[in-house]
Amino acid sequence: IPEIEHRTHIHLLVIIYGGEVARQNASRALAILGKESPEAVVPALAKALEETQSNDVRSKIAETLGMIGKASTPAVPALAEALEETQSDDVRSKIAEALGMIGKESPEAVVPALAKALQETGSEHVRSNIAEALAILGKASTPAVPALIKALDETQNDDVQSKIAEALGMIGKASTPAVPALIKALQETQSNDVRSKIAEALGMIGKES
Repeated sequence: IPEIEHRTHIHLLVIIYGGEVARQNASRALAILGKESPEAVVPALAKALEETQSNDVRSKIAETLGMIGKASTPAVPALAEALEETQSDDVRSKIAEALGMIGKESPEAVVPALAKALQETGSEHVRSNIAEALAILGKASTPAVPALIKALDETQNDDVQSKIAEALGMIGKASTPAVPALIKALQETQSNDVRSKIAEALGMIGKES
């Protein structure tokens, strides 16, 4: 473990101070190390994420944790905190993507963080990324239904409406409380793509009801 901790520390220094190519290589190396020895690597990545103010570093660490997967579950609180703190849409998107990847195997740790971020963000880009992550997690995203309904009520963005509809459809029967909001969006949208996505979602929700 001391050898792995040493290598982790070196790769983290590269992520913090290196150029783009070096950062990418360090990120890949840390992902491999993290899968082999998560107990040494994941806490170090979480600590670095909590301490940095750099958007580039946050992005790379989030990407690395996402590649490690389920073993990154202990880093979910740090990812959730970074999701709230950053002002960068690109970083938020990277973090949402990472949480989605971790959540495939450990949804109970991830869905509440995504739901909270969805309720708090005003960015359409971030809403889209979070809804996409929730769609990937399917029925496990059931606790996020109220946040998805709220976001659907607040947005006029075609892409966000489509992604939210997709997430609600993938959740299925548990999305029944979202039906009035989906119908409202269906009646108000001018986009054929959005109409199609909402109709599909209503069909998926209705099929299980």
